[in-house]
Amino acid sequence: HGIELYVQDKHVPKEEVSKLSDTEKKLIRKSYHLLAIAYNNQGYSNLVQLASWAYLNGFYYKPRVTHEQLLKYKEGIIFTSCCYNGEIGQAFDRGGEESAYLMLEKYLGFFGNNFYLELMFLDFNKQKPYDAWLIKAHEKYKIPLIVSTDVHYCNAEDSELQRYMLMIQTKRTKKEI
Repeated sequence: HGIELYVQDKHVPKEEVSKLSDTEKKLIRKSYHLLAIAYNNQGYSNLVQLASWAYLNGFYYKPRVTHEQLLKYKEGIIFTSCCYNGEIGQAFDRGGEESAYLMLEKYLGFFGNNFYLELMFLDFNKQKPYDAWLIKAHEKYKIPLIVSTDVHYCNAEDSELQRYMLMIQTKRTKKEI
């Protein structure tokens, strides 16, 4: 079993959000993707803990976990760098390779051998240079590399529902999606 988590390191309790300025609210709204895959019963139990905590305590626009929660419930789970919208991918976008290497080292410190790089061959102009960097990082650190794809529905007939969801999220029309 696996789950794509949303990660935001700064946890602000729900009752404190209203006290923040608009700028602070915008900063804490940003979250990053992280894939978590249970490889044993302890891992499955920890996935449930993470998902529950995200919905009950970390919900701000989306259910989110913090680095603290990830460290607390990491046993039995393999974590991956996820797509370009992961914390490492966004570090790459903001600061280039060196910034991405620093974030990667942070994740290796968190998860050690239970951290994998995830390569996604998506036709997305920012994903392509990130994929090239992931291969370099794999070679440099000898981190396992998995190849995946970005799937949001299982059946072709559900693609229209996915388009409607994207319309709502991006405030665009069906023709623009």
